[in-house]
Amino acid sequence: MNRFFDRHKKTIIWVMVIGFFLGSVGLAAFQYMRPGGSSSDDGTEKQVALVVNEEKVYESDFQNSYDNIVQRQKQLYSQFGQDFSRLLEGTSGKLYELRLKSRTVETLIEQKLIEQKAEERGIKAKSEEVNQKFNEQLDSILEQQGWTLDQLKSALSAQGMTYKEFEKSTKESIRGQIKQQKLRNEVVGEISPTDQELSTYYQNNIDTYVQTPSRVKADHLVFDTQSEAKTVKGKIETNPGYFAEYALKNDLNPGMGWFSEGEKSQPIDELAFSLNVGEVGGPVRTAEGWQLLKVTDKKERQVPELSEVKDQVRKDYVSSREQEKYNNWYEEVKKNSDIQIKLPEVEAYRKAQEGFQAGLEAYKGLKNEATAGEYPYAPYYLGRLYQERINKLKEDEGEEI
Repeated sequence: MNRFFDRHKKTIIWVMVIGFFLGSVGLAAFQYMRPGGSSSDDGTEKQVALVVNEEKVYESDFQNSYDNIVQRQKQLYSQFGQDFSRLLEGTSGKLYELRLKSRTVETLIEQKLIEQKAEERGIKAKSEEVNQKFNEQLDSILEQQGWTLDQLKSALSAQGMTYKEFEKSTKESIRGQIKQQKLRNEVVGEISPTDQELSTYYQNNIDTYVQTPSRVKADHLVFDTQSEAKTVKGKIETNPGYFAEYALKNDLNPGMGWFSEGEKSQPIDELAFSLNVGEVGGPVRTAEGWQLLKVTDKKERQVPELSEVKDQVRKDYVSSREQEKYNNWYEEVKKNSDIQIKLPEVEAYRKAQEGFQAGLEAYKGLKNEATAGEYPYAPYYLGRLYQERINKLKEDEGEEI
């Protein structure tokens, strides 16, 4: 463990720093967190990646955002000794890259639309609000990690960023987040649920409030073949004591102990929680073999009364409704916006997510319109689209893929 930490110390420190601030300021921060972050229109980079209601987002900004997403994934994977770059290798890697680029595009679209709507409503983030939020976050991370400010500066320097660049980019991100939260508050408004609404929400989400889940205690017998398992089960049905006799005769320890739903394989889970105490079920096929199961005891789940958790239910209900109202508002804003994606491969991928026919036309268009050597992976994208279509048809017909 010490060798692992030493090997990845610099990365882990950076991930903790960036992860803390990203947790507070959101994904929109990505384009600011890269050294040299948000590009300005200096006349040297004019390639347009997106146009959102006549506002351009340049390829340099898109690339900054994408690079930061990839870099953060690399840093996170490296903590566990994994190489994220391998996911981007080969033909399948190109498709995964398109997925990441599509996510980047979606983030930039949302960021731009929020900026526009905040501007329309005259929503601003005051400097004192930004400074206060930054200082709170900075003090918190220094305290949590036991760092001094100089140690943080050293960690930043190791990643090629000065503290001033970090402060500036982070404050810019916080500024955007504050404006977004103010906009969200205006859009959502005040939500005051009735008792009936809380009761309905509680019943629909009752699993969330279970204090103790259902548990069963069971014994099992494992066989190499289904026919052998059926033969033994037939004898158990005639003589219930044969379950224990068979285990004793074959020097088996059938006890599985207590377990909750989700702790065992799906076939065992489904069978165990469908049986009554003393009942024998199966055989079911598992990775270990064909199994017979006998439930020896059960404990029903403990669910609190609504009155016991009403405050939490109200909080959850309000949060859920706020998210629902905001999402509906944003989708309506997006639907009524003029959005142009100037990245042909990414646009084709996004079309493919809408459905087979849309993806077929988009990928064929990409392939046919490409100049020599352009979009070399278009045939692969088409092939994957067809394969997914075949798999879906087989699944719909109930065939094994």
